Amino acid sequence: MRLPWLIGILGVAALAVPVAVVAARSDEVRTSSVTVLPVRIGGGMRGDVAAVIGGFCERGGVDRVELAKASLSIADESSFVDAVGALSRHVREHPVETEHALFAWIVGTHKTGVQAVRTAVVDRAGALVWCDHQRPGDPRFDRSKPRNPMTCAQFVWDGYRERFGIRGPGRTDGPIAKAWAARSGVPPKAERAAIADRREAFAKAGANARVAVSAVQVGAAVDPAAAKTLVDLLNAEHACAASLGSAAPHMKLEAGPNQQKRLWDFARSVQRWVRANPPAADYSLHAEYVFAPDGRVWGVHVVLCDRGGEWVVVELGNSHHADFQRIAPASRADCGKLVAARLASR
Repeated sequence: MRLPWLIGILGVAALAVPVAVVAARSDEVRTSSVTVLPVRIGGGMRGDVAAVIGGFCERGGVDRVELAKASLSIADESSFVDAVGALSRHVREHPVETEHALFAWIVGTHKTGVQAVRTAVVDRAGALVWCDHQRPGDPRFDRSKPRNPMTCAQFVWDGYRERFGIRGPGRTDGPIAKAWAARSGVPPKAERAAIADRREAFAKAGANARVAVSAVQVGAAVDPAAAKTLVDLLNAEHACAASLGSAAPHMKLEAGPNQQKRLWDFARSVQRWVRANPPAADYSLHAEYVFAPDGRVWGVHVVLCDRGGEWVVVELGNSHHADFQRIAPASRADCGKLVAARLASR
């Protein structure tokens, strides 16, 4: 649902911008800077999800991306029309230095799933530039199928990018990327390079690399049956010489939307355990399968350490990755197929 619908409901006076001007801006404006406000999800405002949208903007070719600290003030019973009006007032009261200010509202619950994704963009004067109300039945929504805050963040960025003709490449080392990496616990560049070297040595060893599968954790427990299945899959793929290793305990991890942080928290927990419990094999493998409340697979985390506890593979898989899309994991065994495919890649 696009701009004319909202203009018709709000009226020209409510926006304080002539209809012709809004329409022209919608068709003609190209942006090089944007401020992303905290995202409305349920009854709260989420700055972390705004940071994900901002990260997509930064990597996608927007020259300057700012993250607003002040949240939009809207009542629980507010409509999208109310929210757009509040956004306009907010920008006038809290001036931005960028060409655009973007606000997104994700409607839905764990039980209902995503029912709508609403996006509004105003200029620095608070004038409406573009709005988008997507829900099941709309072609773009049905193609993308946004299912959680992270995929909704991607969905918001995709709509913004397409509407304003933004073409990358952008920055992979911009301020938001650096801040996100710091919060995620991503190790320094030198350590990541060392991991890549160890990964290459593992790949060269191929089926001769002896790997002890120490644990597969799902939710709040480890799953010995999933570990055994993973051993069989690894050997069938000739990814390595896999066997069951000493059973590792469940690694307690902080819940949150930052999958990178969860991955590296997992990797550090695994590293500590391996250093205290070195395997008889060449490597110790640990995996985590992350499921949504409705049973869908949200992600797969893979950590492979050598005997000294040095990281060899620290990777995640989710719906943004080609191999995840190809395998389309729907069960624990399918998650094991993704792990095996990753380790078999040379």
